[in-house]
Amino acid sequence: MSDSHSASARTSGAIESWFRLAQMYQMRSPQKALDAYNRIIELFGPHWEALLQIVELHNAAGTFDKAAEAMKRMTDIDPGNLDLQQSLARAYVRASIPDKAAQVYEDLIERDPHNTEYVTELGGVYLMQKKYARANEKFEQVITDSVALEEKLRAGEMCFARIEKDSAAAPYARSIFERIKKSHKADWRAYWFLGAIGALTRNDSLSLNNFKRVTELASWNADGWVYLSSVFLEKNDYQSVITVLESALKTLPEEPRVNSILGFAYGRVNRTTDAIRALEKAHTLDPKDINTISQLALMYDGMKKYEESDSLYEQALRLDPNNHLILNNYGYSLSERNLQLQRTLGMAKKAVQQQPENQSYLDTYGWVYFKLGNYAEAEKWVKKAIEKGNANSVLYDHLGDIYSRMNDHERALEQWNIALRLDAKNEALKEKIQRSTDR
Repeated sequence: MSDSHSASARTSGAIESWFRLAQMYQMRSPQKALDAYNRIIELFGPHWEALLQIVELHNAAGTFDKAAEAMKRMTDIDPGNLDLQQSLARAYVRASIPDKAAQVYEDLIERDPHNTEYVTELGGVYLMQKKYARANEKFEQVITDSVALEEKLRAGEMCFARIEKDSAAAPYARSIFERIKKSHKADWRAYWFLGAIGALTRNDSLSLNNFKRVTELASWNADGWVYLSSVFLEKNDYQSVITVLESALKTLPEEPRVNSILGFAYGRVNRTTDAIRALEKAHTLDPKDINTISQLALMYDGMKKYEESDSLYEQALRLDPNNHLILNNYGYSLSERNLQLQRTLGMAKKAVQQQPENQSYLDTYGWVYFKLGNYAEAEKWVKKAIEKGNANSVLYDHLGDIYSRMNDHERALEQWNIALRLDAKNEALKEKIQRSTDR
């Protein structure tokens, strides 16, 4: 064997040894695997497979800038590979390095000016850079009759995805989808995005008109019905929610979200039997949905069916032990019945820790202290709830009860009278005030 063949064999064997070492580390110690792959490149020069593994390891670790660096070295090995160049541009986007991504896409478009995918993705990069005019210019090139609908939608989706981070993208996204809708009147997707843009920008008419059209063009699409009903839900227009979702049930009787939201709306207009029926069905269809469990438990609790409500609350806590809504509602229910008060105090505390500004949670925390006989702490927390503003009758009623137990009857009467002004038909309050006055 010649010296050159011998050296080549030794080099090949050494690389294989390093690869075996890196692969051995890859599952157990990613950093050691990275060190081994980098060592291969130091010893033997740029190596495609080693760089590929480095890219994957950095992506898995979330160090996207390092992944992009490794991919750039791969493009140096194969500069004519346009797919690899596009992957590099996407890596820069993932690493939040839009300037470099734009340079790569601009080069790609120069090489292949008719590739609408490059044009669309460059438009997305310009949005990241807040170069709206340049982004719109790229999207205009895509939203033409000669371009396939899927590519047009992709341009719109890219613009839509920026709205939550940057509201300035909203009018551009709307413009794209309005044009798609005009060219493709029978396709529901542009209407869906326009409805969603309306929801994000609080334009109710835009949402209503477009989500309604989604339900007409794609009645099988539960999202259309759910989002249409949510516009009315935001305005507390429960009767309209019911009208929408009763229509949805004709097409989607087994859709859990439709049944769940419908049950909630029935409950709000005091159609208790209908609410229970819809919520029970939703719970059967999706037993792990916390919102359904919470609403159904609340309904049973209001009907004093405590065995059923407690069972549901316990089920919810097994699914999500830290759910603040469940902790608060279940804790309040137990405290009203003077049950498990120490446990209930812990539940109320966890709810308040998660949402310290929540008026209802602060009141529950104070009320549990009241039930435990710690009136100073009870006063502290209920007053905090009232101080949040727009307090309801229950809060003032609770504070009055606290002062009554503290033998401060003047302040108790003052709070109860405030409560009665807020809830003039409350007979229990009237009796409480009368008893206090007769003393």
